Amino acid sequence: MLEINTGVTGAKRQSWRRANPRDVLKRLLDKSPELTEEQAELECWEIIHKDVSQMRTVYEYWFANNFHSLMHPRPLRQSGASSRLSRRMHEQIEEHIEEKVEEKFQIILLDMELPTGKQLRASTREELLECGGWMQRVAERLKPNQTVGQAGISEQQLRELYTE
Repeated sequence: MLEINTGVTGAKRQSWRRANPRDVLKRLLDKSPELTEEQAELECWEIIHKDVSQMRTVYEYWFANNFHSLMHPRPLRQSGASSRLSRRMHEQIEEHIEEKVEEKFQIILLDMELPTGKQLRASTREELLECGGWMQRVAERLKPNQTVGQAGISEQQLRELYTE
């Protein structure tokens, strides 16, 4: 004998009935398309709650859906909010990785070799004044014969002086 399993038919079952609240709502919206959701809900309720057969359909729909969800719970799926959160977390991780890669590939100014053959960190005020350009701004922060490293000028401070 052939058996056909139609699965859970909660909403389908109720839509086949003569007393169908969906049809009431459709007729109401066709007649008055300017109604807001709140207005449509109130007017629809006024029609449906007075009709026992309509209320029976609403109850059966509610019962069928809740009975099946309680007896055969579905595995939890990621909600829209948590998938947006995951998407945002993913974006933040990507941004963090990009920043770290960018940091690694940037020239480290303190290690930059000057025309004198020395690294910037080992260069004195006088040597920087001879180089000119933005290095003069660095030299202004040093005491005579003091190196950039001795003065404790950070990479970030150097970048700010470089971009001034």
